[in-house]
Amino acid sequence: MKRRERGRWTLRSLRVRAFIVAVLVAVLPLLMVAAASIIESGVGDRLQSSVDAAAHEAAAAPDQLDAIALRWGVRLRVVDREGAVRAIVDHRDTGATAAFGDVFFGPDGAPTLDEYDATLGPLAARREVMHALAGEATSECAASTGGRLLVCTAAAPIRDGETIVHAQDGSRRAIRALYDLRYQLLKLTLITVPCALALGWWLGWRMVRPIERLRSQALVQVDRLSRGTPLELGRRDEFGELALALNRLIAEVRGHAQAHEAALADLAHELKNPVAAIRAAAEALQDRSDDPERTRKLAGVIEDAGGRLDRLVHQFLELARAEAGLGGEAREPIDLVALACGVVASTRADPRWASITFTCTESGEASMTGVSARIETALRNLVDNAASFAQSKVDVRVVAGDTVTIEVTDDGPGIAADELPRVFDRFHSKRQHGTGLGLALVRAIAEAHDGTASVGQGPERGSTFVLELPR
Repeated sequence: MKRRERGRWTLRSLRVRAFIVAVLVAVLPLLMVAAASIIESGVGDRLQSSVDAAAHEAAAAPDQLDAIALRWGVRLRVVDREGAVRAIVDHRDTGATAAFGDVFFGPDGAPTLDEYDATLGPLAARREVMHALAGEATSECAASTGGRLLVCTAAAPIRDGETIVHAQDGSRRAIRALYDLRYQLLKLTLITVPCALALGWWLGWRMVRPIERLRSQALVQVDRLSRGTPLELGRRDEFGELALALNRLIAEVRGHAQAHEAALADLAHELKNPVAAIRAAAEALQDRSDDPERTRKLAGVIEDAGGRLDRLVHQFLELARAEAGLGGEAREPIDLVALACGVVASTRADPRWASITFTCTESGEASMTGVSARIETALRNLVDNAASFAQSKVDVRVVAGDTVTIEVTDDGPGIAADELPRVFDRFHSKRQHGTGLGLALVRAIAEAHDGTASVGQGPERGSTFVLELPR
């Protein structure tokens, strides 16, 4: 029990995961502050470097203002000694970053760069412009009132001596505002973390407890599968739907278990006759009869009964493998036309069916990937079954479409309507020497290849068995 309790508190447990998620949500603001401090530490240096490089490049190549402003993402202005702006190019980022600032601060928050620039006075009176007109390139960064906008400017003289280039860019300090609230957020986190711990524990308990109830009831069902008691949870949410799904699964398992029990009972019943014959023949041989003819007949009985036992065991094993899905057998491309017509040819040569006419027709190229030997077994069982009831002919037709359909039709007496649903059941056979497993094996092989097997009345009389396989 202690070992089981330790297993509950691992990272794979839903309870632990819910607990961790709740705590992470509580400390998320502090994590954002930490990330803000990392981002904020480099914003000013990047802005200043950009405007400084743009100003120097534009001063050296004033005819390329647009390309330079676009490359550095800044605003460039050419200013003369009187402070008049002779040229202006603006390629600052006004997309997602600016939109984020608007959403974060609201309409009364940080000023725009244009609004802040208007408060700085005439260009000619600004310190960086005056230094540039005197032949000295300068750059600096400053924050607006409240620290919500960071602006970096740079000015450099142009070679004509009469004009200078003024570069400018800004960054709304939305992240900085969050960073400034770090102490208040820390206090708030100290309050919310205990609440998050309690919430995480409660969520984990709410999620895991129904699953544990279902698990305990399912374990009881394993021990008492035959009692048929459904799982009960009494909920209408996803856990209730899970309980319904598990009930359907248990019903299917129970049905298969009952079917296997019935099959084993049928098998035991079928084995009784040949076993009884073998025992009777053996007892008769023990009388040491001097009649050679009687000994020969008894030996024949033993041989026939042994052969029947061998066929029963062999087909039962094949049926078990097919119902398990043929998972361990290699699959390969199969030409179903050649395979079906080959089965017809070998059956036609069987002296048992000398009075029966066999035909094989095809409509288009029919191929699939599967276990060739098993598909051949299914076709041979269908053709042998049709021949045993046919009066004069058996027709095999292969039709290629989205799926491959193989129809085996005989002109025998047909199958009664009330027997049609039971034709593919185990040990259901109307053949005199049949085992009752051949058609069950046909269906199992078809389903192992994601196909189907069905039966219906023939076009005139007799029966038509249909094997449908995916291409």
